[in-house]
This record gives sequence, structure tokens and C-alpha cells, in this order.
Amino acid sequence: MTSDGYHSLLDASSNLIGFLTIWLGLKPPDRGHPYGHRKFEAFGAMAISLLLFLACYEIATQGWERLKYHQEPHVTVISFIIMFFCMLINLGVSRYEGKKGKKYHSQILSADSAHTRSDFFASLSVLISLVAIAIGFSILDIVATVIIVLFIGKAAIMIITDSLNALMDHAQLDAALIRKLALSIEGVRECHDIRTRGSAQNIYM
Repeated sequence: MTSDGYHSLLDASSNLIGFLTIWLGLKPPDRGHPYGHRKFEAFGAMAISLLLFLACYEIATQGWERLKYHQEPHVTVISFIIMFFCMLINLGVSRYEGKKGKKYHSQILSADSAHTRSDFFASLSVLISLVAIAIGFSILDIVATVIIVLFIGKAAIMIITDSLNALMDHAQLDAALIRKLALSIEGVRECHDIRTRGSAQNIYM
């Protein structure tokens, strides 16, 4: 529970990354940056994905230490109440951020939503550990820890992939569909060399 508390405390760093990259990304285009500054969000999302990998390491390390040293902390009803409320808060924040991230097509909000969701699973790992200790099946704690680490790691990889696509100017729209739409307009004889770039909320064609 102490480790989970420090983990939650350090999450402020991801929020600071979010504030900074959104502020930088909202700067309007200028002479040196005619396409604007939206890619700052991709950099911020990648930074948060690194924090997710750090969360994986922390959770895995805690699980290994509990297994290696046969740690059996004193479990009380208060322990369960504290962890339950922490999980509710993290789940609520994660779902709200995720919803807004989809609405505004914001990479940084979606990434921070995944990071906050990792806190929920970190707390879930602790809660499962407490239950396993209480019923005498410590192996359940290790199984749950492995599953949670894999889940968070997958989210981190997805965030990195999306961010790299934006930074490497991956095509944002289907060129064949654009050509079909263009040719459906009366008077248009040809449409070719279609290129798109940017991010979901800021596409250039």
C-alpha cells in the first residue's frame, strides 16, 4: 500500500507533462512552423508511455518481492476500504479522460487516461494481494500481477505506436476513398498523388 501510494503521488508528473504539451501544442502556426505545433502532444504521449513502462516495472518488482520474501502484511478492513476508494477514484478519472480524449482526438488525454488506468490496476494488484493473504492463497497475487503488467505494457506499446505514426507523418486518411469522393464530383477528371499527414484532430492533405 505504501508503494502504491508513492506511485500515485508520482503520477502528478504525467499531469504536468500533459499541461505542458497541450499548452505548447495549442500555439498557432508561425513562420518557422507553418503546420503548427500539434506534434508536441505526440512527444508528451510517448513520455507518458515511458511512465507506463515504469509502472509495469514497479508492479512486477513489488510482486517479486512479495513472493521472494514471503511478505505477509497485517491486513484489516481499513486496508480494503482505502484500496477500494483509490480504485474508484482512478477508474473515474481514467474513464473521464478517455472519453474527452476520444471527443477531442487528443493523444495526450488518451495517453494520460491509460496511465491513470494503470494506477487502477496497480491498486487492483494490491487488493488481490490482500485478499490472497487473507484466504491463504498467495499464488493468486503473483498470477494477478503478471496479468496486470501485461495489460499495462500492451497499453504503453499502443500509445508509442500511435505517437510514432504522428511523428513519422503516417497517412491519416484512405487515399482510395479520397480519390473516389473527388471523382464523384462533376467536372473532376482525375485525382492522384494523394498524401495526408498530421494527427486525428489536425489532418493536412
